[in-house]
Amino acid sequence: MTHNIKKILATICMLLVLTGCTGVRTIDVEYLDTYKAANMFVGYKPKIAVNEFWDERERTDAVGGSQSMYGSNLVSFRSKESPVTIIENAIIQQLKNSGFEVIKTSGWCLNKEAIPEYLKTDYILGGKLKTFWIKTKPGAFTASVEASVLFDIIIADTENKKILWAGQFKNNRVKEKVLLTNRSIEEPINEALTDSINKIFQNRDIIRVFMHSNKHQKYNKKNLL
Repeated sequence: MTHNIKKILATICMLLVLTGCTGVRTIDVEYLDTYKAANMFVGYKPKIAVNEFWDERERTDAVGGSQSMYGSNLVSFRSKESPVTIIENAIIQQLKNSGFEVIKTSGWCLNKEAIPEYLKTDYILGGKLKTFWIKTKPGAFTASVEASVLFDIIIADTENKKILWAGQFKNNRVKEKVLLTNRSIEEPINEALTDSINKIFQNRDIIRVFMHSNKHQKYNKKNLL
């Protein structure tokens, strides 16, 4: 293929990126309800508080952007709903599926000594959103769409003020698209977000934390007597 044809195709891809845009493009980011966490408990519902996530992204006014072939920014992407809110709501729903009674709280700095005294729950879960970004860039034949999600999760014993589990979940998606519609831009970030959250409830160490907790052991002992 000649250089001129490649240049024409690249120009077409760039035009497709800009079609309908005026500098800011709003997209509908969502958690895909394709997986339901298994109920871990029988006969009782432990209580867990979900702390409002800390948003530690470098940019909180956007969730991505389109670039030219030379790396310059063309259009910013904004989400209809805050990524932090989307993550919190998805985690809360899956915690309920797992058998928890969930309440929402805020202000916890994720330090075990700072767990609020007023909380009368068995556990508290908090986190930090580090990355939530979509990048599109035209190529010779198609445009690439790259999405990245990264957040920390901390689970603590509320009563004993003890960190039970701390770790990080991340996921990347890269796809090639001929036409950059809202849907084709949303697809990679939605999949990366969904996979990251699902991994929380598929993590054997996290499941073991709850199944081997003092409360769970006390309940089993009481019902065996």
